[in-house]
Amino acid sequence: MMARLLPYISIVVLLLVMCMAAQPGTGRTPDDEGQDLSGVLPPSLVKLPYLKTIDFTRNYLSGNIPREWASTKLEYLSIIVNNLSGPIPSFLGNITTLVYMSLESNLFSGTVPPELGNLVNLVNLILNANNLTGDLPFALTKLTKLTELRISSNNFTGKMPEFFRSWIHLEKLEIQASGFEGPIPSSISILSNLTELDLSFNRLVGEVPDLVGLTDLEFVLNRLEPAFRLEYRRAKYLTSNLLTGSISSWITGSVNRKWYGF
Repeated sequence: MMARLLPYISIVVLLLVMCMAAQPGTGRTPDDEGQDLSGVLPPSLVKLPYLKTIDFTRNYLSGNIPREWASTKLEYLSIIVNNLSGPIPSFLGNITTLVYMSLESNLFSGTVPPELGNLVNLVNLILNANNLTGDLPFALTKLTKLTELRISSNNFTGKMPEFFRSWIHLEKLEIQASGFEGPIPSSISILSNLTELDLSFNRLVGEVPDLVGLTDLEFVLNRLEPAFRLEYRRAKYLTSNLLTGSISSWITGSVNRKWYGF
């Protein structure tokens, strides 16, 4: 009898630790310091059928995401800043209830699995600071509800994807230091809801497309003639690329600008 109860007891203890860490007066929350947990992610969480949120932010967990989690009904998954490694599991595409998923700052490697395109309810997808390679799969175009996509600090190859038009609700797009090359796709110009855009520290070349609908942002344009910096209320970075050509009138005609020569 006790042997059958042990998995449930361990889950309850784990959840109590997480709840205590988030209580007022403890001086820490899951969003700042974590709980200093080590070991691996517990497969037994699948035995909590009503579990909607898993947050193991800032711990020392290793291994990979348990396959058992594929049958959960999670809506929020955050395992930011751990030591998880290996490929991003393709079975995550089975958790179609996910709205938020962040795997940021781990050691995940390999390509982004196309199965993530099955997460049609996803609003936030954050894969920053891993060792991901290859191209972004075209299947991600099915994520039409995305408002935030962050894939910075990886080792992707090839040209920046052309399928931004599928993500018309994007508000935050961060592709800093991701390894992409080639021109900036003109399809970015239709993302009229963008408040943050960071394409800096890639190997982008060519002219900056006409982004007339994105003027409520901060621009940092590098290696243009003439080079300058414009500051606005919100952020858009194109720093440290190989962009060429003249400054478009949609930039020079903007208001509230400050000029900085490089």
